[in-house]
Amino acid sequence: MRNNYREKLKREKNWYINSGFNKKHFLNSRLFYSPERNRFNYVFPKKQFFKFVAQIIDSSKIENPRILIAPIGNGDDIRYMEYFTNDIYGIDISEEAIAKISSNIKKYSGDISNMYMFTDDFFDIIISPLFFHHYIEFGFDNFLKEMHRVLKPNGHFFSLEPSIFYPITWVTLFGKKIFGNITGCIEDERAFIPSKLSNSMK
Repeated sequence: MRNNYREKLKREKNWYINSGFNKKHFLNSRLFYSPERNRFNYVFPKKQFFKFVAQIIDSSKIENPRILIAPIGNGDDIRYMEYFTNDIYGIDISEEAIAKISSNIKKYSGDISNMYMFTDDFFDIIISPLFFHHYIEFGFDNFLKEMHRVLKPNGHFFSLEPSIFYPITWVTLFGKKIFGNITGCIEDERAFIPSKLSNSMK
């Protein structure tokens, strides 16, 4: 299983270099697809998600909280948090993604299941956007245990994931079976039942 996990990390790294998006497929033409619509599918739920995060930060009255974004990707989520703090950290498996981050945050390349660069009880808040659905076959426990280790007692953990109950998920799955992986998503990423994550968190 460990060797399989190493292979999985390689696939995640390679996705940032070559996503495999099939530009020539007719369903990816402007008639059916546009980068603007695709971004909206991600931006709208993320705005709602970070609005909720902001409410919790406000109510907790933590001054200049130390925040970890895991994974950080190419830094798109930093803009939602800069209003609350200047103490933002990010970690991602991909050096290529991190290299694209222009913001002056503290960023690290590494495996979220082994964040050796951080001491125990280090962060006030951990935000994990669109991460766990990439690791269904490996389970969530190792990641959650490590996040729990670096999170302060009474700290806050937030996760945003695609649900198997969302109708678009079924349309996407059906389309992938017929047309193949024309969007270039990582082959083993998929939406899941929300209770799978909440049970692991408990």
